[in-house]
Amino acid sequence: MVLTPTLSIWTGLIMNVEKSRSIALYPIVLVIFEVIVYLSNDMYFPALPQISAEFSVSISSVQITLTAWFLGAASLNLVVGFISDYFGRKTVLILSAIIFMLSSVMCSLSGTLTNLALSRFFQGTAVASIAVAGWATVHELMSEDDAVRVISWMSSFTVIAPAFGPLVGAGLLLILPQQGLFSVLALASALALVAIVVYFPESNPKEKRRTVSVHLVLVDYWNILTNKTFQNNIISLSFVFSGTLAWLAACPFIIAQEFNGGPLTIGMVMLGVFVGFVVGSILIEKLIVKHSTQIISIIGLIVCLIASIALVIFNTYLTFNLALLTACMFIFSVGNGLSYSTLQKQGIESCKEPMGARMAIFSTMIALSAAFGSFMSTRMNESVSVSFSYFLIQISVIAVFIKIIGFLLSINRTLRFRTTS
Repeated sequence: MVLTPTLSIWTGLIMNVEKSRSIALYPIVLVIFEVIVYLSNDMYFPALPQISAEFSVSISSVQITLTAWFLGAASLNLVVGFISDYFGRKTVLILSAIIFMLSSVMCSLSGTLTNLALSRFFQGTAVASIAVAGWATVHELMSEDDAVRVISWMSSFTVIAPAFGPLVGAGLLLILPQQGLFSVLALASALALVAIVVYFPESNPKEKRRTVSVHLVLVDYWNILTNKTFQNNIISLSFVFSGTLAWLAACPFIIAQEFNGGPLTIGMVMLGVFVGFVVGSILIEKLIVKHSTQIISIIGLIVCLIASIALVIFNTYLTFNLALLTACMFIFSVGNGLSYSTLQKQGIESCKEPMGARMAIFSTMIALSAAFGSFMSTRMNESVSVSFSYFLIQISVIAVFIKIIGFLLSINRTLRFRTTS
């Protein structure tokens, strides 16, 4: 008679403890999985020259494996929301971790470039599950203030970790063949899979799941894509971002072929680019006190343009060296850091559609711009640094032009509104 309520009390306490433990640990589990997924690209860059030599293929052929990863990242953003609404967030993350682990194993076993590119595509698909299902869980299980704090520290990890990715990859290449990088990723993702199964809660249980009207979602997508302010800001952002990814794809070959640098040199130079992006992001905190996000984004784009002009001048008319190359790309990355979040904020906040739809479109456009940048790096001729510098100045001019036109049109609309009112 007494044991029954006592057992039920203890059972309830144990369940509450387990629930509290999951709530406390799941952001850590999510950020670990996210870092592993991003490292599959950033850690991979220093291995590109080695892969080119092992498969006896051209630079442009190997760079296709980067494009494949970004196409994978872009492929599911628009549909993974439906899937997680119907099957649950945790289920989607578990499936994603399994696919990532298996594709990493396939990468390590690939004997042809075609198999490697296909495996890299499936690796990239994990990005969508994190961006949609993973981050949705944080918003659904936490209060607004707690979610903001947690997302803040999670974002800091996901920015810092890729910054050291090329250096980590270069270090591993000193003791492992390029296949070893994928074996490390497979092992790490297997551990992340176990952690997701054990500690990740389901924020969308069966009783709360609902079917989504595909028609309404498509209408939301169309409204976002035809929003002129969204177009202006996100297209400008996408062009600059494509320049960054073209650099990441071309950098290993520029350093290896034109400067005779090894994996560690590649890792150090690429680290400088990520540090530049972080510096730009930090400068926003200083500038936002006196300037609008509109002005800060224009400043950032102009900095990118100045850096690309300097790169062309140094590369074409002066004696070019690795220090000048690194300095120009550092400055370009500072401009990218200044413009990225400010352009994103302006574009995203200009829409009235659900946040999930906005982020799905934004994530898809960014992933496609990354795929475009990495693909364009495959079109560069023998003098990769010269070809890259001209590509960088072209996309910088386009980004500045689009943003300035949008800025002037917004001023014109404001003046017309004031006149009529």
